[in-house]
Amino acid sequence: MPNRRPDRIGRSIPPANLARLIDGQVEVISAADAIGLGRTLVVGLPGAFTPVCSRQHAPAMVANAGQMREAGFGRVLCIVASDPFVTDAWARDIDPEEKVTFLSDGNLEFARAFDLATSAPELFIDQCSERYLMIFDGGRLVSCKVESSITDYICTNPNVLVLEDS
Repeated sequence: MPNRRPDRIGRSIPPANLARLIDGQVEVISAADAIGLGRTLVVGLPGAFTPVCSRQHAPAMVANAGQMREAGFGRVLCIVASDPFVTDAWARDIDPEEKVTFLSDGNLEFARAFDLATSAPELFIDQCSERYLMIFDGGRLVSCKVESSITDYICTNPNVLVLEDS
Protein backbone atom coordinates (compact mmCIF):
# COMPACT_ATOMS: atom_id res chain seq x y z
CA MET A 1 0.00 0.00 0.00
CA PRO A 2 1.43 3.44 -0.91
CA ASN A 3 2.09 5.80 1.93
CA ARG A 4 2.69 9.37 2.81
CA ARG A 5 5.76 10.29 4.79
CA PRO A 6 4.55 12.92 7.25
CA ASP A 7 7.77 12.65 9.26
CA ARG A 8 9.59 14.44 6.44
CA ILE A 9 7.10 17.30 5.99
CA GLY A 10 8.56 20.71 6.77
CA ARG A 11 12.16 19.64 6.19
CA SER A 12 14.46 21.87 4.19
CA ILE A 13 16.17 20.83 0.99
CA PRO A 14 19.10 18.66 2.09
CA PRO A 15 22.73 19.52 1.32
CA ALA A 16 22.89 16.84 -1.38
CA ASN A 17 24.47 16.94 -4.80
CA LEU A 18 22.82 15.85 -8.02
CA ALA A 19 24.35 15.76 -11.49
CA ARG A 20 23.54 16.35 -15.13
CA LEU A 21 25.49 16.05 -18.33
CA ILE A 22 26.33 19.32 -20.10
CA ASP A 23 28.24 19.01 -23.38
CA GLY A 24 29.40 15.54 -22.36
CA GLN A 25 30.75 16.69 -19.00
CA VAL A 26 29.33 15.91 -15.59
CA GLU A 27 28.03 19.06 -13.94
CA VAL A 28 27.30 18.88 -10.22
CA ILE A 29 24.26 20.82 -9.05
CA SER A 30 23.15 21.18 -5.47
CA ALA A 31 19.67 19.94 -4.65
CA ALA A 32 18.91 23.44 -3.35
CA ASP A 33 19.79 25.01 -6.70
CA ALA A 34 17.87 22.36 -8.63
CA ILE A 35 14.72 22.64 -6.52
CA GLY A 36 14.85 26.38 -5.87
CA LEU A 37 12.55 28.35 -3.62
CA GLY A 38 9.37 28.25 -5.68
CA ARG A 39 6.82 25.48 -5.90
CA THR A 40 8.63 22.44 -7.30
CA LEU A 41 7.47 18.91 -8.11
CA VAL A 42 10.15 16.26 -7.60
CA VAL A 43 9.65 12.68 -8.67
CA GLY A 44 12.20 10.06 -7.68
CA LEU A 45 12.72 7.21 -10.10
CA PRO A 46 14.55 3.98 -9.16
CA GLY A 47 16.42 3.77 -12.45
CA ALA A 48 16.62 4.80 -16.08
CA PHE A 49 15.47 2.24 -18.63
CA THR A 50 13.64 0.19 -15.99
CA PRO A 51 10.19 -1.04 -17.07
CA VAL A 52 7.82 1.01 -14.87
CA CYS A 53 9.97 4.14 -15.17
CA SER A 54 10.31 3.87 -18.97
CA ARG A 55 6.86 2.65 -19.93
CA GLN A 56 4.70 4.53 -17.46
CA HIS A 57 6.19 6.98 -14.98
CA ALA A 58 8.58 9.13 -17.01
CA PRO A 59 6.28 9.28 -20.07
CA ALA A 60 3.42 10.41 -17.81
CA MET A 61 5.64 13.10 -16.29
CA VAL A 62 6.54 14.38 -19.75
CA ALA A 63 2.93 14.22 -20.98
CA ASN A 64 1.65 16.09 -17.90
CA ALA A 65 4.46 18.66 -17.56
CA GLY A 66 2.32 21.46 -19.01
CA GLN A 67 -0.61 20.69 -16.70
CA MET A 68 1.73 20.59 -13.70
CA ARG A 69 3.10 24.01 -14.60
CA GLU A 70 -0.45 25.31 -15.00
CA ALA A 71 -1.15 23.91 -11.50
CA GLY A 72 1.57 26.22 -10.18
CA PHE A 73 4.75 24.17 -10.29
CA GLY A 74 7.60 26.37 -11.49
CA ARG A 75 9.89 23.38 -11.84
CA VAL A 76 9.20 19.74 -12.66
CA LEU A 77 12.12 17.44 -11.85
CA CYS A 78 12.75 13.74 -12.26
CA ILE A 79 15.58 12.63 -9.99
CA VAL A 80 16.90 9.31 -11.27
CA ALA A 81 18.99 6.82 -9.31
CA SER A 82 21.29 6.23 -12.29
CA ASP A 83 24.61 7.74 -13.28
CA PRO A 84 24.50 11.04 -15.22
CA PHE A 85 25.52 9.40 -18.51
CA VAL A 86 22.67 6.89 -18.45
CA THR A 87 20.24 9.50 -17.11
CA ASP A 88 21.11 11.85 -19.97
CA ALA A 89 20.74 9.16 -22.66
CA TRP A 90 17.41 8.09 -21.20
CA ALA A 91 16.12 11.67 -20.86
CA ARG A 92 16.99 12.40 -24.51
CA ASP A 93 15.10 9.27 -25.53
CA ILE A 94 12.02 9.79 -23.35
CA ASP A 95 11.80 13.61 -23.42
CA PRO A 96 13.44 14.99 -26.57
CA GLU A 97 11.62 18.32 -26.14
CA GLU A 98 13.02 18.71 -22.59
CA LYS A 99 9.68 19.36 -20.91
CA VAL A 100 11.00 17.92 -17.64
CA THR A 101 14.41 18.33 -16.00
CA PHE A 102 16.10 14.97 -15.46
CA LEU A 103 18.87 14.87 -12.86
CA SER A 104 21.07 12.04 -11.68
CA ASP A 105 21.13 10.92 -8.07
CA GLY A 106 23.65 8.24 -8.95
CA ASN A 107 25.36 8.53 -5.57
CA LEU A 108 21.94 8.46 -3.84
CA GLU A 109 22.81 11.55 -1.78
CA PHE A 110 19.33 13.02 -2.16
CA ALA A 111 17.55 9.69 -1.58
CA ARG A 112 19.64 8.95 1.51
CA ALA A 113 19.03 12.42 2.93
CA PHE A 114 15.32 11.57 3.05
CA ASP A 115 15.85 7.90 4.01
CA LEU A 116 14.59 6.82 0.60
CA ALA A 117 17.46 4.58 -0.52
CA THR A 118 16.52 0.95 -1.00
CA SER A 119 17.50 -2.18 -2.87
CA ALA A 120 15.65 -4.75 -4.92
CA PRO A 121 17.85 -7.87 -4.94
CA GLU A 122 15.11 -9.88 -6.66
CA LEU A 123 15.59 -7.53 -9.63
CA PHE A 124 19.40 -7.55 -9.22
CA ILE A 125 19.35 -3.90 -8.15
CA ASP A 126 21.78 -3.44 -5.30
CA GLN A 127 21.06 0.22 -4.48
CA CYS A 128 18.45 2.59 -5.85
CA SER A 129 15.91 5.07 -4.61
CA GLU A 130 12.33 4.43 -3.68
CA ARG A 131 9.73 5.64 -6.17
CA TYR A 132 8.55 8.92 -4.61
CA LEU A 133 6.76 12.16 -5.31
CA MET A 134 7.65 15.28 -3.35
CA ILE A 135 6.37 18.82 -3.44
CA PHE A 136 8.62 21.60 -2.22
CA ASP A 137 7.44 25.14 -1.63
CA GLY A 138 9.71 27.92 -0.42
CA GLY A 139 12.55 25.43 0.03
CA ARG A 140 10.51 23.24 2.39
CA LEU A 141 8.98 19.82 1.79
CA VAL A 142 5.18 20.13 1.92
CA SER A 143 4.16 16.69 0.57
CA CYS A 144 5.87 13.32 0.24
CA LYS A 145 4.36 10.14 -1.16
CA VAL A 146 6.31 6.91 -1.46
CA GLU A 147 5.28 3.70 -3.20
CA SER A 148 5.44 0.53 -1.12
CA SER A 149 7.61 -1.10 -3.81
CA ILE A 150 9.77 0.29 -6.61
CA THR A 151 7.58 -1.62 -9.06
CA ASP A 152 4.37 0.05 -7.81
CA TYR A 153 2.99 3.10 -9.56
CA ILE A 154 -0.05 4.34 -7.69
CA CYS A 155 0.43 7.40 -5.49
CA THR A 156 3.28 8.88 -7.53
CA ASN A 157 1.29 8.92 -10.77
CA PRO A 158 1.23 12.55 -12.03
CA ASN A 159 -2.36 12.08 -13.23
CA VAL A 160 -3.41 11.57 -9.60
CA LEU A 161 -1.45 14.66 -8.57
CA VAL A 162 -3.06 16.84 -11.23
CA LEU A 163 -6.51 15.74 -10.04
CA GLU A 164 -5.66 16.24 -6.33
CA ASP A 165 -4.16 19.70 -6.84
CA SER A 166 -6.80 21.02 -9.24
